[in-house]
Amino acid sequence: LIIHKSTALYKFKNQNAKCKINEQRIAFCVLRSVCFYALRCTLYNFIFEFSFMTNTLSISHELLNGIISHCKETYPNEACGLLAGKMNNIKSVYKITNIRHSKIDYEMDPKEQLKCEKEIKDSGLKVIGIYHSHPSTQAYPSQTDVMRAYWPGDPDMPIYPDIGYMIIGPVDDDIKVRVFKINSGQKVDEINLNII
Repeated sequence: LIIHKSTALYKFKNQNAKCKINEQRIAFCVLRSVCFYALRCTLYNFIFEFSFMTNTLSISHELLNGIISHCKETYPNEACGLLAGKMNNIKSVYKITNIRHSKIDYEMDPKEQLKCEKEIKDSGLKVIGIYHSHPSTQAYPSQTDVMRAYWPGDPDMPIYPDIGYMIIGPVDDDIKVRVFKINSGQKVDEINLNII
């Protein structure tokens, strides 16, 4: 049996090339599977988190009492602040100065707000809600509250489409605490508040 050197070398190179192609295919399939799994997990977490936020917001008695105390301290002016947490669970409350010092309106101190947002991010949480009080009116978003939730000049584009807006009022009477989502098209929907 005579095997020419050139033929054997050709067969060896051909087999080696096929092995490399197979390795590349395997690597591609593994990478594709990993990317698909990561994308599916991310999408699932987003949908899961969004579904929670559209239905309910949970807070402890202690944190809620702290918010109500803040509202009473600033009475007769409106109080305001940020709600930080994970998923639909409020883990921390950040009181922020209302620089308007008004009975019918509020505006968060921008420096305090930026500082609080940085602390929230550094702690691994995120802003899941904004709260403010209505000193003498019912706990329902006013037209000013609704318009403030949108980008200036675009009443169909909410600034924070996935957060809850907590309103405490009336502070001078029978206090109620309610939470709302303000959606595109100036649509206001109440969501559940779960006190744990």
